[in-house]
Amino acid sequence: MEFLKTVLNLFVSVSLGLALLRSYFMVNKIWKRKHERVVSESISIFAEMIGLLTASTFLLKYVVFEADVLSSINMFMEICISLTFLLIGIGYWVQFKNKPRTFWGLFKKALRLERKEAGDLFSSFLRPVGADKLLTLMHELAMVDQVLDPKEEQFIRRFAEQWNLVYIPKAMGSASNRYESYEKLRKIARDYVALTPPIDQVSQLTDILELLIKADAHVSEDESLIHDEVRGMLEHYVDEDSLGERYKVIIAPQNPVHEQAITSLLPGRQQEPCLGGTGFLVGEYHSRSFARVIAERYRSFQLFTTVEVEKLPPPLPPGMKLAAA
Repeated sequence: MEFLKTVLNLFVSVSLGLALLRSYFMVNKIWKRKHERVVSESISIFAEMIGLLTASTFLLKYVVFEADVLSSINMFMEICISLTFLLIGIGYWVQFKNKPRTFWGLFKKALRLERKEAGDLFSSFLRPVGADKLLTLMHELAMVDQVLDPKEEQFIRRFAEQWNLVYIPKAMGSASNRYESYEKLRKIARDYVALTPPIDQVSQLTDILELLIKADAHVSEDESLIHDEVRGMLEHYVDEDSLGERYKVIIAPQNPVHEQAITSLLPGRQQEPCLGGTGFLVGEYHSRSFARVIAERYRSFQLFTTVEVEKLPPPLPPGMKLAAA
């Protein structure tokens, strides 16, 4: 029995060395890629937090109650690995636009991303999140030029059947004019991303919408305009750091008559500081061409309307250290 115990202790000591070697290879493989965003976002923050919690619990048990040196060393290595992967997972070494300057800021950003992606695996076996809104979005996009081509209808119907939804184009109706259709599509897109669908699903949706408007081998001006705007909204959801520019449409009243006209066109809006003075903000848009079309609408009412470009702050220079939390 003593011999068996000696052999087991020997194997435990060897296993500890192998565990140390395993830890080295695990960290070494990812360490040189720690600056890559795709690597950072592939690490589960929740999983590493659970690993830290369990390893810390066992370490406390082995140190305080059992005085087990080998097991304590093993748990300490697990904690070091989890901490390393946690730092990589929150993007500590990744440089990108609007990067939070504190550890807590990075941590919250990584948690938001993981929350969006948490159901990806499970949802891949079911119909997509917000399937009914996706169907409405596709229908409204196809109808933005007031024509539903049979090829567009067939394209949409294929998805509806896959999602076990009933698609009756006449029952869904359409907007009375292009501007109403534009706003309706933007609202559907906002409502859809408010459901926090999986990132991969939204990325695929941008491709699906492009295929939809090309289904009839003709892309109208209206389809192209609103597609660019909706795509910008979806891309903003997918990658909040690739915001690009924002385009604000602003009306600057020149006299009381203009103010009265604006109040009727934009009920409930108040003047706010802009362009070195005050004006009415019509909206913020993701596409320059779309913002210009919206501005032209208000210019047709003889209102002074402009498109203001809002630029993002430059990204942090490489090597900049995080400020203390």
